This record gives sequence, C-alpha cells and structure tokens, in this order.
Amino acid sequence: LVEIARAQARFIGDAAAAGQAYRKVISAYGATDELVDELAEVYEEDKQLDELAALYRAEVERVSAADRKSELYSALGDTERGRGEPAAALEALLGALTLAATSKAAQEGLERLLGGLSPEDATTRALFHRGVEALAHSYERGGQTDRWLALVPARLAASDDADHRAQVLLAAGNPEDA
Repeated sequence: LVEIARAQARFIGDAAAAGQAYRKVISAYGATDELVDELAEVYEEDKQLDELAALYRAEVERVSAADRKSELYSALGDTERGRGEPAAALEALLGALTLAATSKAAQEGLERLLGGLSPEDATTRALFHRGVEALAHSYERGGQTDRWLALVPARLAASDDADHRAQVLLAAGNPEDA
C-alpha cells in the first residue's frame, strides 16, 4: 500500500488517490514520521490546507520527541497562516518555541506571520505584540543580537506600555546586557 501511495503521489500525480492510500496505510499500520511527512507533502502540493492542519494537529499529539514536536508545531503554524488563521498560527509557533527556544523553523515562521500583521491594525495588534516579543526572546536566547536589535522598532510600535518601551530602548542601548 505504501508503494501504491508513493506511485500515485510521485508518478501519477493523483493527489486524492495518494492521500487516500496514505490514510489507509496509516490507519492499518500506524503513523510513522516518514509516512506523515509524505502525506503532508501530498496535501501541501494539492493545497489541501485544512487536511494538512488536521494532520499536523494529530501528529503533535502523537509524537513525544521534543524536536519532532517542535518541527510539527512550526509546520502547523505555517499551515494555519496559509489558511488565514493568524491566532492559531501564533499559538502553534509559540508551541514550537516552547519546545525548542531557538528553533530556526519557528523563528522563520514567526517572521512570515509578523510580515502579514500590523501593529497599527487594532484587530491584529495583540497578536503582533505577542509574536514580536516571542521572536525577540528567541533571538536573545540564540545570541542573535543583530536580529534582536532589528526588532526594536517593531517591538516599540507594538507596545502600549511606556515602561515596556523604556525597557526595550534601554536594552537596545546596551545589547550585551539584554
């Protein structure tokens, strides 16, 4: 069944049949990282974002290894962003950073998410603030001072708290103490 799914995905290009075959294999024999990644690829190529998000959500619950779970959360964050669900995307990306504080995939996912949000938009301001602060913390933990400093204007724009803005400016003036 696995080879049939792979053939349908790779050679025939029948995403629906490939997805169905992968789901049958997973149902009959259980999920493996390899099978899940292959099914995710089918969903992604066919733009089946709802199915892809559901797959990632289920996998996050199934796996126990922190690195794999962080990777899945990062992928879920990108998928939720693609589905137009910025709050769900942020939660997934924050989950990834909780497991791996300096995850490059989660950092890049947050960068993409923040690129579509605005601190000026009242409907996304709180999301932007949480995201930019999480990204700054991740950069700081990873010793990425240049990237951390580049976030200062966004952090200032997203904050309504004068004390917080002062702390950001003081830290930016002395980044080695941040």
